[in-house]
This record gives sequence, C-alpha cells and structure tokens, in this order.
Amino acid sequence: MMFHRKPVWASVAICVLFTVFRHVSGQGTDTVDERTQLDCQPTLNKPSNLASGFFDGLGETNILLLWKAPFQSWGFTVRVYTMDGVLRKEIQNIRTPFYNVTDLDSGTTYNATVSAIYVYDNSPLKLASCETEAYTFTTFQSCTNGQVHTRCLGQCVASCDYPDPVCGRICSPGCNCPYPTHIWHKGHCIPPLLCPAKKVSVVKPKNLRLIPLPGAAILLSWDAVDEASGYSVQVKPTSNREVTVHDSKTKDTSVIINNLRPGQEYAFIVRAIMNAPVTMLPDITGRTITPDGVVISGVTDEGFLVTWNNMNEARRYGIAVYAEDKTTVLYSDSYLSRAKIQIVGLAPGTLYYVATTAAKHQDPLGPFSPMRGVQTTGTKDPNMEYTGASITGLLQEPVTTTTEAMTTTTPKPLTHCLSKHAEATAYYEANPQSSNGPEYPNCDAEGLYVTTKCKTGTNECHCIDTIDGMKKLGSDFGGEASQIPLNCDNYGNYGSSASNLKVNGLTTTGAEISWTGPPDVFGYIVVLTSDVVVVQSVIGKTSIKLTSLIPGTGYIVEVIAVNGNGWTSLTISILFSTPTINIPARLREKERTENSVTVKWDLVDGAESYNAKISDRLTGVVVQSHDLATNIIQFTGLQLKTAYVIRVKSVSTINGVAHESPPAELNVETTCRMKLDVLFVLDTSSKTGWNSFQNEKMFFSEIMQKLPPIDFETGSRIAALKYFNRAFTMFSYTRFTRTADASGAIRFTRYSGTPPYRGNMLRTVYDHFFDGTPKSDNYKPRPDALSVAIVFVGGKSSDVVSDSAKDLRESTHVIAVGVQENNEDAISTDDAELNAIASSPDLKVVAPSYKELPSVVGKVISIMCDLAEKQVNKQA
Repeated sequence: MMFHRKPVWASVAICVLFTVFRHVSGQGTDTVDERTQLDCQPTLNKPSNLASGFFDGLGETNILLLWKAPFQSWGFTVRVYTMDGVLRKEIQNIRTPFYNVTDLDSGTTYNATVSAIYVYDNSPLKLASCETEAYTFTTFQSCTNGQVHTRCLGQCVASCDYPDPVCGRICSPGCNCPYPTHIWHKGHCIPPLLCPAKKVSVVKPKNLRLIPLPGAAILLSWDAVDEASGYSVQVKPTSNREVTVHDSKTKDTSVIINNLRPGQEYAFIVRAIMNAPVTMLPDITGRTITPDGVVISGVTDEGFLVTWNNMNEARRYGIAVYAEDKTTVLYSDSYLSRAKIQIVGLAPGTLYYVATTAAKHQDPLGPFSPMRGVQTTGTKDPNMEYTGASITGLLQEPVTTTTEAMTTTTPKPLTHCLSKHAEATAYYEANPQSSNGPEYPNCDAEGLYVTTKCKTGTNECHCIDTIDGMKKLGSDFGGEASQIPLNCDNYGNYGSSASNLKVNGLTTTGAEISWTGPPDVFGYIVVLTSDVVVVQSVIGKTSIKLTSLIPGTGYIVEVIAVNGNGWTSLTISILFSTPTINIPARLREKERTENSVTVKWDLVDGAESYNAKISDRLTGVVVQSHDLATNIIQFTGLQLKTAYVIRVKSVSTINGVAHESPPAELNVETTCRMKLDVLFVLDTSSKTGWNSFQNEKMFFSEIMQKLPPIDFETGSRIAALKYFNRAFTMFSYTRFTRTADASGAIRFTRYSGTPPYRGNMLRTVYDHFFDGTPKSDNYKPRPDALSVAIVFVGGKSSDVVSDSAKDLRESTHVIAVGVQENNEDAISTDDAELNAIASSPDLKVVAPSYKELPSVVGKVISIMCDLAEKQVNKQA
C-alpha cells in the first residue's frame, strides 16, 4: 500500500476505516476518546523523521521505531500495516518518542506510521494529527541451527574447508554463525575444533599394461597420475618377493625391463612419486618453524589420522607421506590450513612414514619434523602391488620407537588372547610330550587389547582401549604428572560423575573451570583440548584455573571423576571460547542526575574503541548506543527515576574484521529532581565492630553516589558527623565540591571502638547545624533545599536518646537506619531508639544485617525523592 498526502476528506475517511478495523480485529486498546480516531486534524503538526532505531532495534519479530515529537504533543499512536493495507498493530497513548513494536511475523515487509495526540486546557477531548508518511521495513528471517543475525556478516560464510570467511562485496545484515561456533558445517554452527580433518587419498597408477618384447624383455606402461613428479618401478619374482630384480625411477609413463627369465612369474610394482613440500634450512633469526607433537591415530587397513600441535605463528602447514624406503614421496601438501589431515587409499599391513612442516606469514616452509612411522592394519596382500602400487600412508616399523609418552618394543600391543597363545606355544615347544599344558585360546572370539600399559622399568602407566588398542585420553598415572591411581579394568565404571560444569572469569588468556563433585570422589582428571591436548590432575577441590590460553580460540574441557579405588566416571564436557579482546573491567558509575548517568571503565589493552549501550531495564529497549574511543561516557536525555542497564563492549579489528568482547553490565537508576542538603551521621562506636563499620561506610558512600551531583546553587550539598562517646563534625556542607571527594572522606573515617553516647550526638547535631545559630552559613541548610539527616544507629546507647531526638526531628527530616541481626563483632539496633530518632515511621529503615546494608540504599534514596516531591508540591 502506497501512502501519499491526501485531502482532508480522504484523511478523515481513512481514519474512520482504521478505527472500524481496529474494533473488528480486537487489536489495540480503547483508552482514547473515540473522536481521536474519527478526527484526523491536518492542521496539527505530525511527528517527523520516523525511522528504525539502531541495528539491535530490528529483529525477527520486532522493530524499535523512533521519531521526532512535534511541539506541545501529548502522546502518540503507532500503526503497523501489511503491504496490502491491512492494519496489523495499533498502539495508543504512547508517551515517549520511541516504541518497540513486537509480535510481528519474521521475514515480512510492513509499513509503519505514527500520529501525534494533542490535549488542550486539560480538556478530555484528545485531537490527533494525521499519520506520517509510511516507513517501510522488513523483519529478519528466522535464523536456524545456531545462526543469529549479524550486522554486516550476513553474506560471509566460514566453513571447515574455508575457515577464513568468504564474503560478498556488499555489507548487509543476515543470518550467520556467531563466534566461537562460527563455522557453518553440514547445516549447523560448530567451532573450528569440531571440523573433520581434511580427507585425502593417495593416488595409485592405474591400468598397468604388459607388452612382451624380444630378448626376454617387457614394455610396462600405465596411466599418468596428476601432479606426479615421476614413478618408481620394481620387479620381484612372485616366488620370493624379498628379491628385487629391477628397481628404477622414471618421469615417463612406461619403461622397458630387460633380462627377465623366461617362464618366471614376476610382480610389477609401480608407485607415483610426488614432490615433497619445498622447505628451507633452520634460520637462527627465528623465521623458520617446525611443528611438534605429531600424533598418528585412528589407524585402519586403508589409512590413518595425523595431528600435530597448532602453532599460533603458523600461516600454513605442509605434510609428506613416504613409502617404507623413507625417500619415495607418495603424497604431499604444502597448503594445509589446520593441524590435522586424514590419509586414506593405502594398502593394508604396509609401513609408511610421515613428516610435517610449517611456515610463518609468506615465508617458505620450515624444516620437516622427525619422521613418524605407522603400519596400516590388516594383512598385506601381495596382489595389491601388481594391480597398482601401495602408494599412500606411513608404516610403523616393528622396531623400538620413542615417543614423548613411553618406549615400546612392538608395533602393536599384544591382546590377552595373543599373550595366552604365545604362552601355550612356548610351553608345548618346551614340553612336546605333555598333555596337561594350557589350552590354545580361540583368538577370533576372545581377542582384546590389554587394559593397562606401563613404561618399561617404571611405575608410569596408562589405560588402553580394549577394542582398538588406543590410549585412553588423560589416563596417565603413576608418574609425577598424575598422582591419581587408576584401575584400568574399571575405566568408566564409576557410577557417579561430576556435574554443573561451568566457565567463570573468562579473559582472553584465562578462565576458571568449576564443577560439583560426586560422593566418595578421590580426584579428577581434567582434559583441555584445542589444537593440543593438556591433561591435569585435581585433588581436594572442584575447580581449576586455566592460564596461557590463546585469544579468540575455542576450547573443550572434559572432567572425569575418580573414586578411591581408581574407578573412573563417564566424562562431562563444556565448550567455551576465549574472547579476542578482554571485557571492560570495573565498569562503574561516576555521576547521576535526574536525566543523565556517567559511567567509566578501565582501559582494555588492544581495544581500538568501545560500544556502549543503555537499555530500559523493564522493557529491554535500547535507548542509546554509542561507539567511542574513550573509557568514559555520559548518557543524557534519560527519564526521571527510571531503571536502566548499561552494557559496554571492547572492540578491536583483527585481519580487517571487527571483533567485540562480551559486554560488561551495570544497573543504574536516574535520580529524582531535588535540591538537597544531606547530613550523614556515622556510628564509629564499639557497638558496630570494626568489620561492620566497613560495611557502614560503604553504605553511606553508595548513597552519596546516587545523589544529584554537588552544586551549591541547584544540586546537592553534603556534610558529615561521626560519633562514639563524643561527637565530631567531619566536614561542613561547603567543604567538598565533588561527590567523589566527600565519598573518599567517608571511606577513610577511622573506627573508634568506644561505647556510643547517642543522646550527646543528637544534641551536638542540633547545636551545630539546626539551632538557628550555627557556626557559619557553611553549617546551615539552604532555606529552599530539602534538609535531611541520615543517622546510623548501631547497638544500644550508653545514654538517654528520646529527649535529645525531639529537637532534631522538628528541625529536619531524620532518616534513621539500623540493622536487625547481630553478627560476629556488632550488635543489632535497639528498635526503641530507632523509633525515637526517625522523624516518622516511614523514615525508619532496617537492613537484615550489616552485610546486607546495600539492599536498603534504594529505599533511602526513594524516601528522599518522596520528601522532595512533597516539598515541591507544598511550595507550589
């Protein structure tokens, strides 16, 4: 529906139509006089500049509309129409120049208008201006499977194959996977850590062809292999494959083999040779890097998984897979983006070797890591060589190999069954005539890996998966690294497990992990996984601090409980990601007025700017949003006596992309409008106790922070007095010109520890400030200001209170504050004294305890606001 300027009769007609539809549909409210809807007054000023507020103001089912209010308007009516002109929403009697329209349909285009309402001379008749020109908007489509709406990355997609986002050229909002689960993989958002390894297959020459030639020769040819730099050719008699009668290398796809024996059957073996990644020698300047922690796992009859420690400075990685001669390269890749790769297409029961390398920035690849060998599972098939060479993977030699964890002397762990079989064989070889020896086991039915494996000659052991023979993660025990003994036969059989796993205190490089422990627990195994795996033992507590983490990195933490018998529980885990930039620390309020709040926070290293937003705490509507370079901001134009929440994020640009930290949050509330003289009276006596006195001082300091700023003409003035067995004026109304200075003087007040004489204190307060003859005007409340004395009342006084309190109550508004419960060093307030001191029962404030004094700060402020409002009404 298009909206244009209309003649008066058209405006009236459409207004009538809108009203009729509203009653039929049942939407909106009927609190406005019907004539508001029937009479659209073209002479009345309409609102202007109707638009959507900020990025966060537009969502899947809502829009925050903002407009400029015309002069003398009383309120507003917002209407939202479908594109065919049907009234979808109508909201009347809006008193602010903004409104968050909710319950809209996602992915739908609407037209919005607003009209102003006028009230003249307190007349019950409300007049409405005509509607504004329509503002057209489209709500976001619903995002699914973990995606959220982002400001400028809707056309950018990162995937496991392309971890660096591939973006369109036009910045537009849309659905995108949020950090740290920013990888879109098979229709879901996941962290990079969960991406599968790149899977590659070692290519074999195909279609080997033999053509007999004269003179006991053969022409051997095959199809070319892409990217092969050459081919190795071997010929072996099938009767004895340990003998090689021909061994050559060629760049062609054919070779003539001479001097073969007529009538002899041969196996012809051809392998493609790939170029290894080009590397440079080690450089003493530190330009070259080499990966470490190479681990080969998941070995099958056709391949294996290779992983290594991720290096922060690495821009890319390289890998080479060698045949068992350690020189023939069967597979290579110089541009791996992640520190893992799945190699497949290998021959079973065959030995292969792997080496890795890495490069910084645009530098060449560094030196290769030491070769690691692995043998594929299964039985080696000699015919595999004839049909196409075994050209992929790495083989683990059946000789002694050394790793960081242990030294072993066998390529594969013996199973229980094979151990029994070997024992039976040795027995019958030594006792061939015996009939009473051990039985031969059926290894096809009973074969399992041993549960425990120990380092030769030490007590250092770990648990083995009985199915695949792999080491169980984090199961090292017996050495210095882990003081938790394990019973590998009962790994995972402990019936109870840890719960309530949480991440606290998250920074760019650290976090604290906490959990709830099960009964009868001895300790815990904590496994931290990113591109490397770190295992720690925890005994006697249910938390651990993680340090030296990498900013902007996803981590998985797993916790395994272990009981006193060494049985381990099932694993619980949690995923978290370190922010790329720290959250602003110590977000705090500096000043507030009836229509403004000023906050400050600590500067964040690496932050280029900050995003600060203030939202209505009740509705959640973002009222203001600012991008700024400083660590202080004043939000102005706020509503009187309204609760808000302020959120501040650090912003940094990394690789051309803006990254925001999680927000720091602070709840604030604007003050009422009042000109105020406040006298704070502190109890420093022995009836409070030293520790409780610290709570008392913080209580008074918080009240000061929530008062209107100090201003001797129009704002607050603050004075203070302390008492014990005597009373002393700390400072007069004109001593401080900044709230922070007055608050500091309160916080540094010393504790006396002598008995309280509260009656004497009340007389002193009256004599010094209110008896009509104060020392000077510095001690005299302003005639046109609200005068309040806030008196803290600890344990029972050592003198009489009631007589002295009367004069003070009649001279100013006395708010008496006490506590209900005793604690370790302080005595609760005597209720009779509290009643005697307070000007009225409404001015008596009682906190549950000294530690809970902050809970009644708001009540004290509210009392003063009510007193100020009554005073204004009385003066009017």
